[in-house]
Amino acid sequence: SYLNGVLDTGLTVGPDKKHVINGNLALTKNGVLNILPGTTINIEGNCMFDLGEINIVGTPDSMINIIFLGDQNDFGIMEIADASAPKKTIKYTNILSHYRNRIFNLTINNSCINGNVALFGECSLKSCNIINNNGLWALSGGMLCGDINGNHFDNNICNNIFPSHNNWYLAASSSAPASSTPHNCNIHSNTYVSFDKQYPLVAYIDMSTPNVVTLEDPCWFGTNDEEYIRQGIYDIHQNVGYAELDISNRLKRPAKEAHGIVWKIHVDGEEIMPYKKTSTPIGVGKHKFEVYYNRAMDTSINPSISFGVREPYTQ
Repeated sequence: SYLNGVLDTGLTVGPDKKHVINGNLALTKNGVLNILPGTTINIEGNCMFDLGEINIVGTPDSMINIIFLGDQNDFGIMEIADASAPKKTIKYTNILSHYRNRIFNLTINNSCINGNVALFGECSLKSCNIINNNGLWALSGGMLCGDINGNHFDNNICNNIFPSHNNWYLAASSSAPASSTPHNCNIHSNTYVSFDKQYPLVAYIDMSTPNVVTLEDPCWFGTNDEEYIRQGIYDIHQNVGYAELDISNRLKRPAKEAHGIVWKIHVDGEEIMPYKKTSTPIGVGKHKFEVYYNRAMDTSINPSISFGVREPYTQ
């Protein structure tokens, strides 16, 4: 089905059909849009939800898929344009963008944000996976977001000459103090690209007056190796501003509030670090692998294990 125009009544869409928002869609105060679990919505236009009611709530076993289409010259927008309007909540939803899009003033919980997703205007994120976002606009609005709690930031690339408080989430400047930085989040394996070179990205602290910035709630940065973590922190130690980020209260293991992840692997008793060579040779013979998760496993489900030297690692 194709959705566009003004919605002045109730509409429920489900997984029995393909659905495309192929223009602009706006809800009046009488408009109600219900998207059932398991439904896929392709967006080729803009969605404005200021006045009406939206129910975009999937389930852990049947998530909703919202896919922004279009080309690199188009923006897809999903928004509450009036910041004073009540926030709408999206739960258990995969949000994917092939090029770039913008999301304004929405609360997003227990969802996966993947692609080129720019979050602006007091978007709140809780228990989400923010992964594989790539591009100048991919991470825009970092400090412009509201509550950022219990999320997992992994393998995001900020395609900018330099990161800033506008395009990265763990950041602070004189005009945007660090009061909205992530709480209890896992932040690792993120980078920024400048002049075709790639650099690790943990935090960006650019303040014009001397200051020590401390995280209100600590985060986990992929390792306990402070020397390695600091390679991705841009503060006074890397000639950025006059403030320093204090990470002494960092988490020693991933936040359990965030999505389940593998956070540590031991081979024959030695912890394997992706940025260090292992002293343990892997070859013919018996080896002991220990895999650590940030949450208890569901022991009613048998895990799937494979090995290999290249993708898909099933050789």
